[in-house]
Amino acid sequence: MSWGFDCFAGNAVSSSSVTPSSSSLANSSSAAGCQCTCDNCGSIILTGGGTNTNSTHSSCYFAGSGNDKFRINDPCTSVKINGEEVIGTHSETELKNYGISALDGGYYIEVKHSGSTWCQYQISQAKATNPCASTAPSSSSATPASSASSGGNCHAPTGCSTVITTEDFQWDGRCYFFTSISWLNNQNSGDFQINGVDNYNGFVGSWSLPAKIDGGYYVKTNDNPGRCCGKDGTIDNPTCE
Repeated sequence: MSWGFDCFAGNAVSSSSVTPSSSSLANSSSAAGCQCTCDNCGSIILTGGGTNTNSTHSSCYFAGSGNDKFRINDPCTSVKINGEEVIGTHSETELKNYGISALDGGYYIEVKHSGSTWCQYQISQAKATNPCASTAPSSSSATPASSASSGGNCHAPTGCSTVITTEDFQWDGRCYFFTSISWLNNQNSGDFQINGVDNYNGFVGSWSLPAKIDGGYYVKTNDNPGRCCGKDGTIDNPTCE
């Protein structure tokens, strides 16, 4: 029998005490100095990542250094760096070598895909500072909670009010906590979330994971049990402060 912990049990801490993860999303594109070129500047990913998908996909990253690297393994519908359409290379290429001027001290990378062909890309970067966030991440991007089974205050993302911490993983709409992930695969049955970050689908490798929260990854599965699925990772309790 599976069990989970209630992420809203006990007295929730205020949003000011939430420890923001490096995958925190931008609050606004109107912050002073923000020159975001993505369509959705309110969902900027600040860590390296990527995906392998043949379904609709849209992600916006901010890399804070020209030495950060970007590669395309399979072509995507649209790839823009600081608003300029580019043709990605199969080898890791430093962003500064695309010949595009930096904005806000870095590079906005927007990847879009639609259709049935495969799109696969990877961004290798250190944690960046969000130039579009005028304030600390709000409680809407991470729901703090207390009295988890490991003790302390947890920072489960919205949608993970109850987290499964035993090895009965299914694509059933529930939220599971992984202390480590080598890969996940939902056979392109729809988007799912990892640590509150959307637009994951298909095969997801360790290179495309966001930063850890509470010592691991909150995986909010999509409810499509008719499709085959798989994982290579460890499900266990989060480590909460």
